[in-house]
Amino acid sequence: MTICAELTQCLPVSIRSAGRRLCGIVHLPSPSVPEKNCSVVLFPAGPKYRVGPHRLYVHLARALSARGFRVLRADTFGVGDSEGEIPNGNTLHVYRLIENGLFIKDARLWADYFRQFEGAGQLILGGLCGGALTSLYVAEEIKEAAGVILLGLPVLVDEPGTIPDRRQAGTFLWQYVQRIARVGSWSRLLRQESDYRLMGQSIRGFLGITSRSAVRVNKKLIESLERYLASGRPGICVFGENDIYHSQFTQHFESRYGPLSLSLRKLFEFKVVEASDHSFSSPPAEGTVLKTVSDWLESICHHDFSRAELSGFPDKSRTASTRKQVMRPPRPMKTMGRHADFKMPTSPTE
Repeated sequence: MTICAELTQCLPVSIRSAGRRLCGIVHLPSPSVPEKNCSVVLFPAGPKYRVGPHRLYVHLARALSARGFRVLRADTFGVGDSEGEIPNGNTLHVYRLIENGLFIKDARLWADYFRQFEGAGQLILGGLCGGALTSLYVAEEIKEAAGVILLGLPVLVDEPGTIPDRRQAGTFLWQYVQRIARVGSWSRLLRQESDYRLMGQSIRGFLGITSRSAVRVNKKLIESLERYLASGRPGICVFGENDIYHSQFTQHFESRYGPLSLSLRKLFEFKVVEASDHSFSSPPAEGTVLKTVSDWLESICHHDFSRAELSGFPDKSRTASTRKQVMRPPRPMKTMGRHADFKMPTSPTE
């Protein structure tokens, strides 16, 4: 699916949380299509900023705005252009913090902010990986959330030494076999730069040698999912066929939580994208995600919204000073520090 950037109008926005300035980008509905009574907020995929892996969030926002939806791509503290720093620790430590709800407060503030836009209508929360978790954690707390978009939802707590299942282990081992003929691969092996831990875990997983103690289901996710499903609200869950989280969802969630899984299947639309990885990085996989999510939103959102003037600003009841503060374009981070691997936006609307 190809979406032209010219079809959308983008606005840089910001709010404050605990004294820190949080930044985001709002995509307004295309003027050439009927405006939908529905708005979408996309939360960070782990510590990755609002563009998303392989620009997934940008492409998804453009696809949805081209169909008449408002979309907010929001950064939480310490991510992208937003102020603050994520607590020190390695990547695994950061993932655990997100799994425990690190970004819930900021995400709730973003949801409350976006609800005040003129014509915002129904509010849908979503994201990839950690963004899916954050979306669900917030949605089960606020009744204004009419649905959730869960892409690549992780169900296990990230622990060192976790053994991949047989299918995923086979995928890893086949990738290693394909690299045998490459000189660079042997060079990395001799320099001890290869991931020996992953090799060993893959061999153990393929042989069925697993450690039950190393596999732990995210209890916070289960509790949030139970409360959300009890409210009867819908959602959509999308996995890549080759995503390890898809295998973990099937093996460790559906097999252990039968009644909850049945409720989820009843209220949610499910899609497994063929030959896709976790972040839907290939163009065909991304195109499938864009169409699947767009069609699902069309099916649950009402179309009776009469177009107001296309301002994109929050409700006019807000004071002029507040509106000026909120709409001020974000400034670049002064210090990148540990976030130097985050690509800075190439334009104010990225």
